[in-house]
Amino acid sequence: MKRFSLRIFLIISLLTVLSCDDWLDRPVSISDLPQYSPKLLVYSFISPDEPIQVHVERVEPLLYNSAKPANADSVQLLSDAHVLLTDEYTGHSIALQPDALGLYVVPEGKQFEVLPGHGYALQVSHAELPTATARTVVPLGSFALAEVVLMGVANQQWSCNVAVDNGSSSQSTFYAFLGESYLLNPGDSVWDAKLRTYHHVDTAYRRLHWRDFEGQYITIPASQRMMLRLSLPARASVDAHDTLLVCVREVDRVYERYHTSLDQGGGQSVSAEPQRVYSNVEQGLGVFCSYVSRPRRFSMPAMGGNPA
Repeated sequence: MKRFSLRIFLIISLLTVLSCDDWLDRPVSISDLPQYSPKLLVYSFISPDEPIQVHVERVEPLLYNSAKPANADSVQLLSDAHVLLTDEYTGHSIALQPDALGLYVVPEGKQFEVLPGHGYALQVSHAELPTATARTVVPLGSFALAEVVLMGVANQQWSCNVAVDNGSSSQSTFYAFLGESYLLNPGDSVWDAKLRTYHHVDTAYRRLHWRDFEGQYITIPASQRMMLRLSLPARASVDAHDTLLVCVREVDRVYERYHTSLDQGGGQSVSAEPQRVYSNVEQGLGVFCSYVSRPRRFSMPAMGGNPA
């Protein structure tokens, strides 16, 4: 009886495998796949004393059966969207306008302040797409860089020690990094995140470029101090170092969750499991968040040439 049951099980298993193999060989029609509508992709990071910029893009769902070319330009920046930014504390609203780069900014001649502790609502609408909304509360910024000690170059990297005092009555999250301003060599190329393209430096001019490396998040309890060390690999190939920047930002929860989801995305590995990027945009994609910065700059002796 047991032997008969085993034979029946093997026959059923074989038929199942053959039927699955036949199903896998069958072409899949696009009409059989789930349908997704185009959406607005919105990016904006606001901070006191920094320009307001809102990136608005139309995004289409990728076709499941089609390979996307590696160098395909899929960016569809929208210049005909209605972008409204509102201070929820004062009720003041302003309609942002696209600039030469396609980013939505405060119109010339008008003012709109981003203030610590205030909540802000962003609404982006378009005639052909669902209206996207998001909100953020700007951190209070009740912190200070009590001590910054630059350690110089050791083991082929810049490093420094930073003491951060959290003056808030509640626990706060901070993002800290070490940045560098340097002159580019003729022929170098720099990625422009705003235009999503590379700028190539020719022999006619040079300009300063900022870079940072592997920032870190820290959580500091109320009214306490925390020490941390920041590092940045030295670049001997560049013409001149101009400035080292130590920057600590108090960030809202959205800022941290968004960047953490990017870090967990597996990088460029084709074998990595894809991760969903965090978004707080309702009826759309992207992120709207805020931070307050405390920078400390160190002027460095130039090693040839002057900034242009």
